[in-house]
Parts: sequence; C-alpha cells; structure tokens
Amino acid sequence: MKFNYHAVSKKDRIIKTLVLGTPATIIIGLLGSLAIIFANKLGLSFFYYAVVLGIGYVVGTMVRKVGRGLTSEFLIIAGVFTVIAVVIAMYISFILSLTYVPIIAFVTNFIGLVNSQYSLIEIIFAVVVAISQATVGSN
Repeated sequence: MKFNYHAVSKKDRIIKTLVLGTPATIIIGLLGSLAIIFANKLGLSFFYYAVVLGIGYVVGTMVRKVGRGLTSEFLIIAGVFTVIAVVIAMYISFILSLTYVPIIAFVTNFIGLVNSQYSLIEIIFAVVVAISQATVGSN
C-alpha cells in the first residue's frame, strides 16, 4: 500500500478555509456593496437581488475550491461567510447611500431595515446558494 504524502487532513483543510476565507469574505462584501450601490443608483431591483445571490455564489465557490470538502463543517463555513459578506455589503451600501450609521445602531435597527430596504429572506437565499454551490462538483 502506498502512502499519499500530498493528502491533507480535514482539519488542515478547515483551517486553510478559515484563514484564506476570512479576508476573501471581507473583500467579497466590499465589492458586493459597490455593486449594490450601483444597482440602487440604476433603480434595478432585480440586479440588486442578483448581486446578493452572486455574493452567495462566489463565497460557496471559494469554500468549495479552497476546502475541497462536502462535510457539514464546510457547509456551515460557507453559510457563515455568506451571512458576513452580505451583512458587510448591506451595511456599507446603507451608510454610503444615506448618512453615517454606527454599526451598533445598524445591528439594533436591522429589524426596522428588514421592512424598509433590506430583507432577511435575501440573506437566507444567499446562504442557500452558497451551500448548494459549496456542494456541487467537490472532489
């Protein structure tokens, strides 16, 4: 029996996904906020939804490529990273399109924002897209 020296354990892949995925999630959130601002300026609501779902798609693809795993840990990582990226994108687009709002006020008033501009269902759909993309075609 040959031993595969290039095999990486699941723990090492999880650590690699967390280390590489954290800055990637922040960058995806920043780029997503610019796309949301662009969509709001154009007044195209379908483009806004496409951006939110695109964030989930990109995060799911990143977790699949970096983590190379189908276990529940990688799906949870994809879901958490997606929620973080979408909330970053929503917060930055919110403060750039209106006036400055402290992060504490944004978090405490998020339920009020659900009825006006943003919706939790968008975050849920983005998480579903990320999880489904993380499971498709893994090695």
